[in-house]
Amino acid sequence: RKCFLRGLFGGKLCTEIIPKTPVARSERYEDFLVLSLQVKGKASVQASLAAFVEGETLEGDNAYYSEEAGCKVDAVKRTSIGSLPETLVLVLKRFEFDLDVMQKVKLNDFCEFPMRLDMAPYTTEALDGANSEEQEYDLT
Repeated sequence: RKCFLRGLFGGKLCTEIIPKTPVARSERYEDFLVLSLQVKGKASVQASLAAFVEGETLEGDNAYYSEEAGCKVDAVKRTSIGSLPETLVLVLKRFEFDLDVMQKVKLNDFCEFPMRLDMAPYTTEALDGANSEEQEYDLT
């Protein structure tokens, strides 16, 4: 029995570790109901989404241990959207903890958003270079 809220708001995030050598990549999927986006220093929702899916390089002491290779290999770790929900909820992180005053402070950074948002560029399929069709949402 599928939960009504998961059916309406549920999507899947894909966390991938992509080795820079010819070793099998690692993929892990997890459910999400909302996407939390950083707005500090980001001019738009699209810039926040680009930062969300931007990969992190794993190298040196922080390299990925590949069981297949039997050693550490340089890799890129990224999170992308494996599948989008029918209704997408974006949460803009507008508060951060200030260690100087030991309390939360509101960010007043300007963050622009369009009336229609194409989420296709942030999907696993598109980041892997496949042609993906538009997946637009009306923002309200």
